[in-house]
Amino acid sequence: MNKQNYSSVKSFYEWFNQYPLFIEIAIVIILLSVVLFIIGNVSLLFKRIFDAYHDVRIKKAKELVTAELTADLMMDDSLTDHDFDKYAIRIRELMLKNRLFKQVLIDQVIFYHRNFTDSTSRILQKLFNQLNLADSALKKLKRGAWELRAKGLKEIQEMMTGESNYVQLLNPLLNDKNNDLRIEAQAAYIRLHKENPFKFLAHTTEELLEWHQILLCEIITNTPNLEVPEFRIYLRSKNESVCSFCIKLIEYYQQLDAIPDLINLLDHPSQKIRAAAVSLLGKLDAEQAERLMIAKFPMEDLKIQLKILESVGEIGSGENLTFLQTQFLESEEFTLVKTAGCALVNYPFFDKEELIQEVNQLDDSPLARETILNHCTNVLIRN
Repeated sequence: MNKQNYSSVKSFYEWFNQYPLFIEIAIVIILLSVVLFIIGNVSLLFKRIFDAYHDVRIKKAKELVTAELTADLMMDDSLTDHDFDKYAIRIRELMLKNRLFKQVLIDQVIFYHRNFTDSTSRILQKLFNQLNLADSALKKLKRGAWELRAKGLKEIQEMMTGESNYVQLLNPLLNDKNNDLRIEAQAAYIRLHKENPFKFLAHTTEELLEWHQILLCEIITNTPNLEVPEFRIYLRSKNESVCSFCIKLIEYYQQLDAIPDLINLLDHPSQKIRAAAVSLLGKLDAEQAERLMIAKFPMEDLKIQLKILESVGEIGSGENLTFLQTQFLESEEFTLVKTAGCALVNYPFFDKEELIQEVNQLDDSPLARETILNHCTNVLIRN
């Protein structure tokens, strides 16, 4: 038998060796491609079968868990301590079936806790604690895969709100390189830390991406009894994204005490921060900032010049009418003329007819500036 195998191999080698080198290489590539194609398709087939089987198991587990969870939750007003203990024992038996049932149970408890309020929410919280499901979330934080750690963070922040004991576990994750893990850690920190939920901002070295900021704002606005600090203390952060985020929060909470710190940002090296500071100073009616903004107007680029015109118009102190009129009458940039015109419309002591007379005395296309002014005074089309 061995001789026959050896003879077959030898025959194949002699047959293969009779071809030129480039044909031999082509044959090898074709054979490898066929083998890899077969392996890839077989692997894909097995994966689809496994995924389908796993989905069926999850569906069945979810149906059983949902039925058990909701059976007594609908009677929550009349649920005594004795009834709750029996209820918890039934749920525990379900949880101990296997790891899949336990995770489905955690997911469903969190889902109902997020969507129900009052007594139902309290029962679910009590059930979560009695079954020690927090231990499962803590174990996930110690796993290597970031997906598991992120899932553990979601479970902790939803079910352990206000539990400051877990805050120390979050510290190593607050500046993690993984974006998803980092945002979950920061969101959990806000919900768990009672005394100073925004303390992490002082030590944030990674960028707070725009979508991070949106998610954090949602967490902040939906967390009851949140201890809100003076966000101006973070405006000196070397992290530009932290500074930008705090400017948004100052606007949301209308923290007027931050105006002096916002004025200091007019010298910030970042154009984005300067523009945000100028815009917010206008919204906060910071009259003390007008002179400095106007003084910086010639040195700034077009984007910030437009913001300055808008803010001066919003503040409307009445002291800088001449500045706005000068920009409207003398500027050669269309966007500056238009923005100055719109700022003038809302400005105290503004006399449209007087300004039109000045426009008509100009040598260069007075009709264009008058048209722009008419456009600005029409509230239906000014934007």
